[in-house]
Amino acid sequence: MRVKSVIAMVMTAALVVSTISFGVYKSNHKEPVVKDVKAANNNAATNNKLNLSGDAIYTKDENVYGVLNLDGSVSEMYVVNQFEVEKEGVIKDLGNYENVTNLTNPEEIVTDGNEHSFVADKGYFYYQGEVGNKEMPWTFDVKYYLDDEEILGDELAGKSGRFRTEIKVKNSSKEYKDFYENYLLQISMTLDNEKASNINADDGQIADAGTSKQINYTVLPGKEGTFKLEADVIDFSMAGISIAAVPYSMNVELPDTDSMAEGLTKLSDGVSKLDEGAGKLDDGVSELADGVEKYVGGIKKFNTGLSTVNENYSKLSEGGTKIVKGSSGINSGLAQLSKNKESIDSGSDSINKALSGLKSRISDMDLSSLSDEDRAILVGTINSLADNYGEFNSGIKAYTKGVENIADGYNKFDSGLSDYVSGVKKMGEGIDKLASGSKKLADNGGKLCDGLKELSSGLSEYKEGTGEFADKVSDMPDEMDKQIDEMMSDYVKEYDAVSFANAKNRNINAVQFIIKTKDIKTEDVVKKVEEEEVPSFAERVAKLFK
Repeated sequence: MRVKSVIAMVMTAALVVSTISFGVYKSNHKEPVVKDVKAANNNAATNNKLNLSGDAIYTKDENVYGVLNLDGSVSEMYVVNQFEVEKEGVIKDLGNYENVTNLTNPEEIVTDGNEHSFVADKGYFYYQGEVGNKEMPWTFDVKYYLDDEEILGDELAGKSGRFRTEIKVKNSSKEYKDFYENYLLQISMTLDNEKASNINADDGQIADAGTSKQINYTVLPGKEGTFKLEADVIDFSMAGISIAAVPYSMNVELPDTDSMAEGLTKLSDGVSKLDEGAGKLDDGVSELADGVEKYVGGIKKFNTGLSTVNENYSKLSEGGTKIVKGSSGINSGLAQLSKNKESIDSGSDSINKALSGLKSRISDMDLSSLSDEDRAILVGTINSLADNYGEFNSGIKAYTKGVENIADGYNKFDSGLSDYVSGVKKMGEGIDKLASGSKKLADNGGKLCDGLKELSSGLSEYKEGTGEFADKVSDMPDEMDKQIDEMMSDYVKEYDAVSFANAKNRNINAVQFIIKTKDIKTEDVVKKVEEEEVPSFAERVAKLFK
């Protein structure tokens, strides 16, 4: 928008000067003198001068003036040809003119078809040619509305209401494509502040111009468009719509983009590292997900084994309870047996003494009533018992002593067994809790594994995105310069001027178009203007700088 504003300001200044020039040529040459071509060709002095003079050295400017009807159609059109002559001589200029007028001196311009010849002195030479085909590089279609009803421009003068005008600009033909693609149009309308209010101009710029409002529209090269203006009007009148067209060749100094490019390079490097890091992160998360999956599998196997252990521990606990009961009975019996040790030892000693005494007294006993065989058996048996019972008595004492020792040890064993069984029960309870916790761990591990897989999938997509981003960003500095060049190509152009009058004309410096529609004025205003004296060119320029 700022570029557009600058263009508008420059074009407004150009339009003001062009409009003054338009008025000057129209006032000074309102009715150009039509030259008699045959008379000019027969003018011996002129022909002689053309034959004797060499070719001039010059550059040429063309100012194309067009007067449009209120609907935008061309009413009249002429070209003022300006030559800056470096070396005097003959100039042969081409143009499809119906009439030509020398604006510099009284000498004739010799016309042969489309060729117009004259001798120009050093300095400036001007001549005017009325264009025959009346075709411009653009067509202008102008419509007028009052209170949303279409109305002819001729019928608008003196009317009041809500006024609207629409100007449609289009390319006219391929013949003038060069002008259409390289020229900038400035469309300007002026409304009297006393007669117009509530002005609305989409895409237009409204500026104060003394007691008036000037509305400007800009049409960029190669563009078409429709431009609207609305206002509440009283006793309507309006000066003609002014249109200026000049080559668009505004050289814009671009800002230094080196620092921006350096920043983009850093961004590119950073994105590359980000992409590399995203790849490593993705690989790490994938490995972590695999590890967690294996871990969860191990936890599940552990849970299976733990369930088996828990089941066996339940059985072990039940068996331990029974063992404790049995062990308590054994412990009680051993304790009782240990208490009877002295009685057993004493009784066994008495038996041993009795057998020893019996053995010593058996020879004194009267065994006559027994047969020899029975007596021999009895004596043998008593002797054998007496001899062997000593060993038996020692065994009895060793047994009772062992029972006493066993009773003491088994008591400790029984106590330890009770503690063991109690520990087994507590261990079983711990295994239950471990199994429950392990199950939760497995469940949460599964969720973690699923989450890691989703994260890995997301990171894979992220990695693809960072990869594409890195590819795009890597070319961003060059792409930025390319985009800037493309964007500025519409604003920074090099254009070699081409003659509008005839493309074969040489040494063209500049060509510009000054176009204006007829005024919309009431009869009183028209009469007043006709009565006013038309100021001279010098007076107009002096007035401009007051």
